[in-house]
Amino acid sequence: MSYSKKSQISIEYLSIVGFVMVVIVFLIILSQVYSRKIEDQIIINQIDKLAKEIIDSAESVYYFGEPTKTTIKAYMPEKIEQISITSEGISFLVRTQSGVSDIAYSSSVNMSGTLSNKPGIKYIQIEAREGYVWISN
Repeated sequence: MSYSKKSQISIEYLSIVGFVMVVIVFLIILSQVYSRKIEDQIIINQIDKLAKEIIDSAESVYYFGEPTKTTIKAYMPEKIEQISITSEGISFLVRTQSGVSDIAYSSSVNMSGTLSNKPGIKYIQIEAREGYVWISN
């Protein structure tokens, strides 16, 4: 009879440990999913700040007229695949957990130029030219 009690206690102990392990693994997976979503949201917020700063500066420089120039110091986040500057605005191709997203911002002035998508601190030069604004880094 003492053997059956010991084996019953062992089985109950293993059941509890197994249940706790399943809960811990579930919580780890859940935290990883939320962590990735938060990381994507942070990158999107950084891109939003960058784009608005570029467009605001471009519009200011344009309205002051040629040969006005300015330089802004901005942080270029990771996971940007491509940056396109067109006459209508600026767009970013961003790699997120759900795939590649195109985030576009419009401008009231004609813009042209190129920006590197290399992450880190950038000094972006914005210069008013005849009828448009040139943006480069």
